[in-house]
Amino acid sequence: MICPKRTAELLELHLEPLKDKDPAWELAVSKIAGRGVFTTRKLKRGDIIFRDIPLLIGLAARQEDTLNSCSMCFKVLPDTKFMCRQGCALPVCSVCSKKKQHKDECALLKSWEPIEPDVANSVIIRLICVARAINLSKEQRDLIYCLQANLDNNHRTEVRNAAKCFNKFPTDKKLIELMNRTVAVLRTNGFDETADRTNDNQEFFYRALFPLFALVNHDCVPNSYYTFEEKTNYMVLRASVDLPEGTEITTTYTKLFTGNIARHLFLKMKKNFTCKCARCSDPTIIKKCAELLGN
Repeated sequence: MICPKRTAELLELHLEPLKDKDPAWELAVSKIAGRGVFTTRKLKRGDIIFRDIPLLIGLAARQEDTLNSCSMCFKVLPDTKFMCRQGCALPVCSVCSKKKQHKDECALLKSWEPIEPDVANSVIIRLICVARAINLSKEQRDLIYCLQANLDNNHRTEVRNAAKCFNKFPTDKKLIELMNRTVAVLRTNGFDETADRTNDNQEFFYRALFPLFALVNHDCVPNSYYTFEEKTNYMVLRASVDLPEGTEITTTYTKLFTGNIARHLFLKMKKNFTCKCARCSDPTIIKKCAELLGN
C-alpha cells in the first residue's frame, strides 16, 4: 500500500491553488479498503468536505453527436470545420487553438502522424485525456501512481486501439506504461459522463480524474454527495448527513437506486471487490450473487 503520508504530500501540491489552510479532511488507514479520507472536525449536513481539481480531464466522446466539441474548453462547435487545421486530429475552437497547451498537444499528436487528421475520431478524442498525463510534472505523475488501478486483462486495450489510428504511435515502454496505468486509474476511480456514478444534482459530460475523490471509499449508503463547479469543473464534496470528527467519508461507485443484486454484481465484476456494507450484507443477496458468478 502506498504510504498515506506521501500521497497526502502530493495531494497538497495538487490542491495548492485552492489555498485551503484548514482542510476538513485527512488521509488515514481505512477499515473498508486500504486508505480512506476522514473528517478532521465535526461537519453538518451540507457542509463542504473538500473541493478537488481535476488532474486529468477531457471529452468523454461517447456519442457521435458530441465529437464537435473543443478538446480544450469543451464548447460545442459548428458541425463543420471544427478540426484543428494543423492536422493533429483534435477538435478545437479558434481561441483554444492559440493556447500553449493545445500547441503542445498538437505537436505531440502530429508527431504520431494521425492516419485521418481531418476526421473526428472518438478513439483519439478519448485518448487525449490519457495522453495529457505525458505532459504532467513528475509529482503529478507520481500522484497517478499513488492511486488505485485495477490492472485487469482489458486495461491495455484502449491504448492498443488508439495505436491503430496513427502511423508512428510511440513504442517507448515507459510512455506506454504511463498511458496504460492512467487508463487503469481512470477505469477504477475516474469519471466518464457519470456512467457508473450517481449524482442527483447535475450531469458531468467529461472524462476526468479527481485524485482526492479517487481515495474516497465506497458504501452503498454514502455519507457524502458531490457537485461540479460549471466554470472550473472543480468538484465540491459535501456531507449528506452530520459527520462526527474522525468519520470515514464514503461515496457510491454505482447508481444509488440500483437493485441489490445488480449493484453487488457490478462492484464485483467492474470494480473487482465485494462490498461488505450493511446494505450488501443480506445473506440472500450474497448467495444469489455467488450463484450468478458461478462460485
